[in-house]
Amino acid sequence: MEVAGRGFARVSAVCLHPGPYTATITPAGGGYLDLATVYRNMVKELAALAEADVLQVMVKGTDWMPGSLLVDGALQAVGLTRGRLPACLYCPMIVAETGAKLSKSLIRSGEAALPAGAEPWMLDTRKWPGTVGEFADRLLNLAGLLLSHPRHFFRSYSAAELSRLMSLPAGSPAT
Repeated sequence: MEVAGRGFARVSAVCLHPGPYTATITPAGGGYLDLATVYRNMVKELAALAEADVLQVMVKGTDWMPGSLLVDGALQAVGLTRGRLPACLYCPMIVAETGAKLSKSLIRSGEAALPAGAEPWMLDTRKWPGTVGEFADRLLNLAGLLLSHPRHFFRSYSAAELSRLMSLPAGSPAT
């Protein structure tokens, strides 16, 4: 971004599709600049910091790690020091058998198929084949398993493996 003069800025980017993009932003209008996700996360994190006596921890998927750098930069630009930034915990990513992120939005829109091993309840928890109580118990069991060792947070899980782990009764080994 370049401040081109008083009251306006020029933003340039190179996107894979459609290519180079430049927009001049003025108080009266200008080009379209979509920073919705980054801006929304910045606002959420700033709002969370308003509670000074509460330890703030942001929980995000590992796919959001590059975006976190942008949010952290924006928070520093508004005056926060590194020590004041909320702590961030990155959770494992769920992937399709190809290794690509399991994209719920693409599957829901019909642009991608539910991958092998994935279950409909992964997109809509109301489709869990058992009761709500059973789902909650299995989810708590899964959380306990994932929290049992740090190694679980430094890897991704296939949709098929997540389905297998959710089928384990409480206390079962994950191997």
